[in-house]
Amino acid sequence: MLLSEKAYELIDAELKKYPEDQRQSAVMSALRIAQTELNWVSPEVVEDIATYLGMPVMAVQEVATFYNMYELQPVGKYKITVCTNLPCALREGVQTINYLQEKLGIGIDETSQDGLITIKAGECMGACGDSPVLLINNHHMCVRMDKARIDELLEDIYKEEGVEPKFKNATVSDEEHVDPSSIEAPSGSPNIAKVNPSETMTSGLRPTDSGESA
Repeated sequence: MLLSEKAYELIDAELKKYPEDQRQSAVMSALRIAQTELNWVSPEVVEDIATYLGMPVMAVQEVATFYNMYELQPVGKYKITVCTNLPCALREGVQTINYLQEKLGIGIDETSQDGLITIKAGECMGACGDSPVLLINNHHMCVRMDKARIDELLEDIYKEEGVEPKFKNATVSDEEHVDPSSIEAPSGSPNIAKVNPSETMTSGLRPTDSGESA
């Protein structure tokens, strides 16, 4: 068994929602629980979940690769996904992700050297009026993320982890404009359907409910 006892208890709770002969119905929840605990879904975890649910490994792999909220490669402890769809892009969403990249000295789909933060580009999160918008670990939405709020968020993360940050000098201009036609559709979009509006915030971190979000 690769997961903790608590994780299997959570999976068992999901299994109770379905008939005994429909254990495969809990596969998405099981993958979400595993990712919440381990931060990504490795091939070994896919195999473990398949065994636990009595499913073919390939069937679990098909689900894990179909939905883009599952991370199949290691990511940082904090995955920051910035919306770069057109409405957010027109309201400084691209400047936001550029500022994060410069501040952390990494690119999109890359992880900081300390292993704490991975930057992702995502699609619509359903909060265009509060853009720029980003998600942390698919669980927490942060809105109106200007440079000051990004700085505050990053400081909160490093303070929480007790790690001395090594930020770069970001030079993204407030006057920078982006041609919408130059924006490419990002990969690795977050699971937006399970965002809890009650957890919407402008900065900082909140405890997660490991039983609810992917």
